[in-house]
Amino acid sequence: MRALSAATKAIASHTTAAALWGFPLPLEVQDHVLIHLTRQPDARAVRRSGVVGHESRLRPDEITQGRLVTCTSALRTWFDLALILGDEDLVIAGDHMLRRHDPLASVEGLDAYLDTKRGAPGYRRAMRARSLMRAGTDSPKQTEVRLLITMHGLPEPGINVPIPGGT
Repeated sequence: MRALSAATKAIASHTTAAALWGFPLPLEVQDHVLIHLTRQPDARAVRRSGVVGHESRLRPDEITQGRLVTCTSALRTWFDLALILGDEDLVIAGDHMLRRHDPLASVEGLDAYLDTKRGAPGYRRAMRARSLMRAGTDSPKQTEVRLLITMHGLPEPGINVPIPGGT
């Protein structure tokens, strides 16, 4: 991937960038055989076997130079996932981004970023997911259980609330 990205001057994006960031993804999109690469609209999308090419106007703050490869920022990657993932999986990925330890983004940063995306494809789904996301989670399963509880009409549980008498 590194050589392909460098040779095409394209940026790893979508599920490829999500894997690089460590986003939890459902099995059906964990296809590491296909590499997603994005180029600016003034350069045609990469067309090669094993590559899904995208064209998109990326702002400088939406591009992160990694040690091995350049990819979309965590915020842009999550926003791109809004066009790929179902609602629950998008919330799980978003909670991971806002996780308690080593978060990839802050709530304030996410909200400011989403303000710049009004009207863009995926914006409505991203905003729907945003309303269900919670900062400070520890795992995808924690998010799944919280969503399951609220989906069945029970009150939303607190996140990482200390249990009295617990060790």
